[in-house]
Parts: sequence; structure tokens; C-alpha cells
Amino acid sequence: MIGQTNAVNPAILDPTFMANGILPRHSTPTRDPHLQYTHQRHSPSTPTEQMRPPHPPNQPMFPNHYQFPLPPQGYYQHPPFVYDMNTITGLSKGLPSTESIPKLTGRENFRAWFEALESAALSANVYPHIASEPSEGAPYDPISIPTYPPSVAPDSPPHVLAFYQQWWQKDNVASHLVTAKLSDTIRLQIPTKSLNRRMPAREILREVQKIYGVVDYTSALVLVSEITNLTCNGEKKLSVDSYISTWRSKFNTLIQSSYNPDGRVLAQNFLLGFPSDDIDWKIWAARHMHFLETDSP
Repeated sequence: MIGQTNAVNPAILDPTFMANGILPRHSTPTRDPHLQYTHQRHSPSTPTEQMRPPHPPNQPMFPNHYQFPLPPQGYYQHPPFVYDMNTITGLSKGLPSTESIPKLTGRENFRAWFEALESAALSANVYPHIASEPSEGAPYDPISIPTYPPSVAPDSPPHVLAFYQQWWQKDNVASHLVTAKLSDTIRLQIPTKSLNRRMPAREILREVQKIYGVVDYTSALVLVSEITNLTCNGEKKLSVDSYISTWRSKFNTLIQSSYNPDGRVLAQNFLLGFPSDDIDWKIWAARHMHFLETDSP
């Protein structure tokens, strides 16, 4: 009987396991109700595609408004966004609620945390403080253009000094949204100052992304390699319990990214990882492998 030899938790063998653990949840079974898989790649949109801030209200601009400096060279140049000074001046001293943002505990829930963060930043009118540079050819959206700390000097005119202070007030709100729901472990790894200067909210967010966000193709490929190297056989074999839980955790992290995993290939690799010296597991894996191989794409 499967599970007696390997002391497998019976809950793992629930018929919904293949649907909830192996493959994207939107897949639909065509042969076996106990095995769900997909022919389409899971294609979650990137956060920047999902979140587009609303256009600003049509208000008269302050006559002595300050324009943000141009972004670093090499980036796609959009016209710089100019804040409405009336809106900034009326900024409340209170900090916005972060109840809608889940606590970030690791890679496994980074995407959910990031999307909630963007939504909160939109509501608080501070999205430009965490926005990334738009990719070349992206539609023009003035609210999505990132803002940078304005430069000041001792002889700067009063309205520029006032804008500098007000810009950082807005950025402090964005920093609050970024850091409020970080776990204690993550918070200790994120610097808040760099070279004796304040770090804007965007830089703090990028530090979080470097550690916990699968935000680039190379990181996703490394994670795919880790998944495919998991096995219950050979020198680095895992127990069946550990194999299933580790595989599921890493796969869930992978689909949180913008990388499009091939569900069929990963499912086949998953089935090949079960103990080859256990006849019960061999039969179980072979049966599900048959469904994957015989169903036409």
C-alpha cells in the first residue's frame, strides 16, 4: 500500500493534490479527475502590467512647480511627471493603513505582497515613488513614471526647498507601505540608509526584490534547475514527504514570478522523481505519466 513503506502523510495523497500542488490551478482534467494538468503555460502578468495608476485630477499647477531630474542615461525617456504642488501641500501627516498588504515572509508570497503594495501605493497617491522605469515602447502613463529626490543647494529658492521637504514626506509614506509588512527576518536584511543618506522607497523595495523576488529570467532558471534536481533516488534522495513538500514550495515560488513554466514538462519530471525501487510508487507514477504522454496537446 502506498505510504506504508515511506510513512507518507495521507493528506498528501488526496485526489486534489495533483491539481493543487503540481500544476497551475486553472488547468482542467480531460481524462482522470484525480490528475489535472495543463497544455498552456501559466502566464501571470507582471505587476507592472496589472497595476496602472489612475490619471491625476485636473487641477491648476503651482506656478513655481519643480520638475524631477531626468532618469539615468540608458533608460527609455518619457516626459518627466510634474507633481501638483497643491496636492502635495495638502498631504496628511497620518500614515495610510496597510491592512490590505499581507506580511512578506519569503519568496513564496512575494507576488501577493508586491501586488498589494502597488495597490496601496496607488490609493495613497505615492505610486511614482516605487515605480520602475517603463520599458521601451511602453504606452505613456504619467503616473507610472518614477520620481527621484529633487536636488537642492544652500542657495536654492524657498519654493524648491519646500518642494524638497514635501517630496520626502510623500516618499516617507511610500517607505512606510514598503516596510510595514516585512517579517522581522526580512526587515533586518534591508538597509534604510546608504552612504549616510536616506534611501528612497524605491531603493528599499529593490533591496527586497533582490533577495525575495523572482523578478528576472536568470533567477527563474535557477529555480527551475532546483526543482528538476529534486528526487527520491540516488545519493541526494529525499523522503517522499520531503520531496513533495519541497517540490510544491519551489513550484509555487516559480509561478509567483513572471516566468512561464512548462507545466507538462515539470509534471513529468515530478513523477520521475518518486522512488524507483518502490513498486507501489512506480505503478502510481507510471499511471499518471501515461495520462500526460497520451493526451494530445
